Amino acid sequence: MPTAAHAAAQAIPFRPESHGITSDAGSVFLVLTVVLAVFLIVLLFARKKGWLNRWIAEPAVTGPSGTKLRVEQVLRLSPKTLLYRVSEGPERYLIVESTAQVHLHPERVTEDGAPHA
Repeated sequence: MPTAAHAAAQAIPFRPESHGITSDAGSVFLVLTVVLAVFLIVLLFARKKGWLNRWIAEPAVTGPSGTKLRVEQVLRLSPKTLLYRVSEGPERYLIVESTAQVHLHPERVTEDGAPHA
């Protein structure tokens, strides 16, 4: 039977050292990683199912009249200037894009059928 002196001499039971701040921070990062991974998987699944289409901006393939806008040719004129040949139905346009400005020119067809700007 332990006496009062023997009970007073016993060590105080402290927490084990394995429960320090590093293990708490590690478990927080582990939980955060799992939550972010689940969130990413849910977002990818929702995107695949088409649930996010109203928030994702996509360029319109057809115009209001149902005609399609196509880029027929791209030509680099200089390191900072590009020339695009764009068609929408029977009409064709030349777009000159540079770092300073953009010009739009309708492409005219000559009498022999060759394009002329």
